[in-house]
Amino acid sequence: MLRAILIVSFSVGGAFAQDPQQISEVRAILREAGKLVPQMEDVQQPSAASNISGQQVSAGDLAGALETIRSVKQEQDASGLHGLEYSSLAWTLSKQGSWQVAMDLVRELPDGPFKALDYMMIAEQLAENRDFKNALSVSRLISAIPNIGSRFADTLVEISSRQFKGGDQVAAIATLQEAFDAVEALQKNPPGFSAGMWYSGAVPRLVSAGNTEAASLALERAYIAATQEKTPSRKADLLKLLAASQACMGDFAAALRSAEQLPSREQRDAAVLGIATEEARQGDTAGARRLAARVPATSWANLAIEEFAYALAKSGDSVRALETIKGIQAPGDRAYGLAQLALQQAERDDGFAGLTAILAMEAARLAGDSVEPFVFELIAVTRGTLTDFPGAEQIVDSLKDANRVWPLWNLTEQLVAAGKKQEALDLAHAQEFPRARGMALLGTATALLEQIEAARKRK
Repeated sequence: MLRAILIVSFSVGGAFAQDPQQISEVRAILREAGKLVPQMEDVQQPSAASNISGQQVSAGDLAGALETIRSVKQEQDASGLHGLEYSSLAWTLSKQGSWQVAMDLVRELPDGPFKALDYMMIAEQLAENRDFKNALSVSRLISAIPNIGSRFADTLVEISSRQFKGGDQVAAIATLQEAFDAVEALQKNPPGFSAGMWYSGAVPRLVSAGNTEAASLALERAYIAATQEKTPSRKADLLKLLAASQACMGDFAAALRSAEQLPSREQRDAAVLGIATEEARQGDTAGARRLAARVPATSWANLAIEEFAYALAKSGDSVRALETIKGIQAPGDRAYGLAQLALQQAERDDGFAGLTAILAMEAARLAGDSVEPFVFELIAVTRGTLTDFPGAEQIVDSLKDANRVWPLWNLTEQLVAAGKKQEALDLAHAQEFPRARGMALLGTATALLEQIEAARKRK
């Protein structure tokens, strides 16, 4: 699993009772990571504290989690990031059933976008635990926070999806209607908010939850908004999103009709490529290739090439995915596309991942100084996923401090999963850059927590 905000949760007493020595070690590793937070770059401290503290709560060390969070420099209050450091803690506490504790912590934060995010974390986890009454109550606190855009409506959509999964279709539709009402209220308070764009954006989330009836309701509103819009530029934006949403619903004919209404050839080509990509994601790679062939090669932007290739590979057509990526002309851009593809393939145990990683490295070397360092980060994580740990570590050693953080976070977790805990710890402790060391320790502790959970489930 790739790491961004990482959360592991389990039955606290049962898990810890199996191996108190191991959980004590995990807590010690996480405390060591937490103490590095004040040494990190100011702008990175809230995110790092959030990730570390969330795992400390999972390890049953709330005191350590609070110490980590409160070590973030107070200057962050003025940066707009205050509250971000509480997000994983709030999520994990809520998952463990201690959502009131999370509420007590979040309630005292100043109003702002990350306080709204923290409430969203709590509400979504309550909904995951099927406590829909409290989930809705918490979500409505978001609506009282000024200048947070559609966060309240977004939270309601997530709660609605969980109500649907729980079998309560009536409640799911009622919650979705509350989200629609909130969006319509936002539409009346400019500048900039577009209800039509929001409706289109809600469709994929509802489809992902399997709630096609609710997705159809959102799609209908997106269609009306696009039809009624008079300003040409806004209408074009709405039509592009509408076509993507219709394709997500599997209605490719309607999506193409929407695309055909776009005013310029460039916009129409981009929309058709998006539709073809979605068709590939849904498994019809032959139909997707036929549709994509309607677009001249000169109209393919790098991003469109990458997305189409990733969709082909996800549906099992890795050969043509590689052929597609090779259509990117600039070596640096091609290296990036190949590196992203290799990692996605490795995550799916695709046998082409190793070859793609080799091609990515060759393209990166050909690109020279024009290649983005993130390409090498991707390749390092791919090698770790494929258990080529020496190869991964060799790449990490060649990177500058800040570029080591993400691959080390993943690599230490991969090492522990492969039974190489001491190697992971040694790798973490070898890092002089505080954020690299801290996140490497976090990766080590995360994998150990996952092993504790797996042992508990085997009992």
